[in-house]
Amino acid sequence: MAHAGLAAILLSWLVFGCRFSVFGRRRDNVATVENRTPTTRCATVAQAKRATKAENQFPCPIASCDPWLLRGAGAAPDCTGLSPCTSRQNRTSYVSTSRIIPSFTDWLVHHRNELDAIVFDVDGVLMKARRPVPGSAELVQRLRTDHVPFRLLTNDGCHSPQEKIELLRECGLEFTEDEIVSSSHGMVELAEERSWQDHMFFVMGYVASCYGDEAGIQMTTDVDSLPRCTGVIVGEKSFDWEAVINAVFNYLITHADASLIVPNPDEYFAGRSQPFHIASGAIGRFLRQLCHTHGHRLEPIYLGKPYEPIFLHNHYQLEQELRCALERDRVVIIGDSLASDIKGGRDFGYRTALVLTGITTEAMLADSDVQPELVCRTI
Repeated sequence: MAHAGLAAILLSWLVFGCRFSVFGRRRDNVATVENRTPTTRCATVAQAKRATKAENQFPCPIASCDPWLLRGAGAAPDCTGLSPCTSRQNRTSYVSTSRIIPSFTDWLVHHRNELDAIVFDVDGVLMKARRPVPGSAELVQRLRTDHVPFRLLTNDGCHSPQEKIELLRECGLEFTEDEIVSSSHGMVELAEERSWQDHMFFVMGYVASCYGDEAGIQMTTDVDSLPRCTGVIVGEKSFDWEAVINAVFNYLITHADASLIVPNPDEYFAGRSQPFHIASGAIGRFLRQLCHTHGHRLEPIYLGKPYEPIFLHNHYQLEQELRCALERDRVVIIGDSLASDIKGGRDFGYRTALVLTGITTEAMLADSDVQPELVCRTI
């Protein structure tokens, strides 16, 4: 009964009281990685650019490529008005320029020379309900053939890159570990910035141990270890909500300096047994609201989209691959979420493309203040 009661409270709060909270401590937390030297593994994008320019005096090899033409693409689609200019100030959303186009691949045929790299969301873009989205495998293969850098950017912070690869392989999509950037990768920069190496953190649910190993922190799911922990990481998958949420709530209000880390800021994600499952972002905001009601002004640390840490980590990795400074407006992110992929990409300076194969409908798009540059029926 207690479990059911707590679940009912959480669901009520999600429906009536949930809002995206501002990353209030952002400039004091992850964003302060700007102070690092470019020689560290987790150097920031700006520092990496300066170091790379000084070391490699050569233009980006991708920027000078001939326009990319897909063999057998068929007739050119009507893309009038869908080519944003290079100045971000002059760009307009699709609402004021043109209709929805059939696919991102159609657009890319004629606009490949505008891009140096491509970033994909995974669920709802490349695969849906453990099945490949039609055309996704062909597009990825073409990018490989033409040596176009790309990354998969996912808010799935619980599965390791290897686990994510296996999930993708099950639906016929082949990737390597270094092509996947997870929201939990942001713990590397965060742990370094806070000097948390060898500190213990309590994990609600599950987060792959590789992220803790890479960040140099210890992780435990033992509730009795909470008093010895530096903070809490909100994971995914099944756990005893009644016992764990109560334990974490009481820990947070009695440990004022404890941090609440939320790798995945999303409120829900598409499921298998049910259409949607509550995600760690919702649980993190629920705990925040409980703490605020009690008088403890806790602000969670969000690592995934739409927040900056995951984009910084990804952008640095792309620059390392290209061995040159990468202008943000020559990267496009393709996603299915306005609040996560499109807002995050836009705020970071990436170009944005929405596909309607995931969680966003045309009605949701029409009512949203967040608008992408490009809208496609599918990938």
